[in-house]
Amino acid sequence: MSPNGSLHVLQIQASSLDAARIRRSLIGAHPDASLSTVTSLQAGINALASVEFDVCLLDLELSGVPSLDAVRAIRDHDSGVPIVVLTDGDNETLALDALNEGAQDYILKSSPMESSLARIIRHSIRRNEYRRRNDELLQDLQQHRGLLVRKNRRLRQLIRTAHDFVDNVSHEFRTPLTVIKEYASLIREGVVGPINDDQERFLTIVEDRSDDLNIMIDDMLDSSRLKTGLLVSHRRPCTVGEVIGHVRSTLERKAAARGCRLRIDQSEELPTIFCDPEKAHRVLTNLVVNAIKFSPENAEVVVAASDRPDEQEVVLTVTDSGTGIAEEDQQRIFERFRQVGADTRSSTKGFGIGLAIARELMELNFGRISVESQLGKGSRFSITFPYADAEEITRRFVRRLLSASPEFGHSTVSVVEFTLPESVSDELAEDTESFLFYLQRSDDLVIPLGKRVWAVLLPVDSRGAQAFLDRVEECRTQANRNRPQGSLPGLAGRLLGVFSLRDEKDQIVTCVSDNHPSQELHICHV
Repeated sequence: MSPNGSLHVLQIQASSLDAARIRRSLIGAHPDASLSTVTSLQAGINALASVEFDVCLLDLELSGVPSLDAVRAIRDHDSGVPIVVLTDGDNETLALDALNEGAQDYILKSSPMESSLARIIRHSIRRNEYRRRNDELLQDLQQHRGLLVRKNRRLRQLIRTAHDFVDNVSHEFRTPLTVIKEYASLIREGVVGPINDDQERFLTIVEDRSDDLNIMIDDMLDSSRLKTGLLVSHRRPCTVGEVIGHVRSTLERKAAARGCRLRIDQSEELPTIFCDPEKAHRVLTNLVVNAIKFSPENAEVVVAASDRPDEQEVVLTVTDSGTGIAEEDQQRIFERFRQVGADTRSSTKGFGIGLAIARELMELNFGRISVESQLGKGSRFSITFPYADAEEITRRFVRRLLSASPEFGHSTVSVVEFTLPESVSDELAEDTESFLFYLQRSDDLVIPLGKRVWAVLLPVDSRGAQAFLDRVEECRTQANRNRPQGSLPGLAGRLLGVFSLRDEKDQIVTCVSDNHPSQELHICHV
């Protein structure tokens, strides 16, 4: 309708009697309406080409024109005008077919038009406006969708380029850093001649800063691998003493270089834990370096280990007496590229991904990281490691799979057992274990059940499990072609079962081997 409320109607009507009836009904409801009447389809199309109408009333009984063809012709010529078709009382089915071809409504000639014509025209105009608006919105949506697809494609390409760049730059950094650290160490140890105390102190700082840069490189590499799902964990039974002992001398040197004391408190005998030692070293180093960095001079940083038998885990804590962290920041510090507070003593600033990486590494180790802190009093970071118990490890593995986002979630777990004969040497058994670690993917789990027995948990169905068994044998054959220290022995692998992660009942699979007492793995909904 026009802005002033007037109504312009085109009537394509062969019957002069019906035309007069419609005119009378329309003028009675809309005195200011204008009605143009033509008697043929072509005349109607010509009228639509020259005048803008609010609605078209189309008689389906036009001579010489199939009823639905008339609707299609009007719609093809002017898709914006609403069409109301008129038909005899016994042709209601034909009227409904016309609606499917694009008409907005219909009128039965046998019905009283006086009470319905104005309402039908008004509703037809409104519905047509809604349809037109919906078409515009759909077109906009399709355009935006196409733009989003192109941007996502470009973004994925940029992400791949960024990951490649990070990997390449990180590897390029390692070589000169290694040379700098080794030459500084040789000079500090007096290999090329005596040095004085100040020179030794400066060289220690050079080594310390080289270690800081190496940590940043490790963070960048791990960040890239975690995002692409390529970071694999080589988890195995080990002791807390091994985890701490591997980095103790480095951490003591860092503490001394920055004027702090490091105290290791591990008095009690602790159960064997299950983790990837290299990743545990990384996390512990990160926490202790941060504690030293934010502690005042002559302060003490304490690394303590304790048992939590109720949780089937061992906890390591790193406590400092530094500036502390506000309560509202204690979760934000584990976000990527998030740094809270400032280190006024250190000239080395990281990328803010250290604690984010630490959290993800602990999740890969089936543990967790947490913090307790008070402003002005210091902080205590805790990291946990599960017991080296097959049942507990399996439970945490299943929990990790179930916590994955829906698009990356898993519904089944296949358990495969590998064994070696007793005649295989311990050295070859260790090489075989490393070989299985190499073959696992980020969501797989290898559980050593003895020196020559392993259970491998795979988030796949039976076909995926068989594909893994085939891959093990194929890769073993390829590895033996270029293995100077002798061939890897043949592995006896068998599928123990495929289990549903959605089953709320506790599912038990028993690993039985001549080389080791039977052990139960619990595949349960947690």
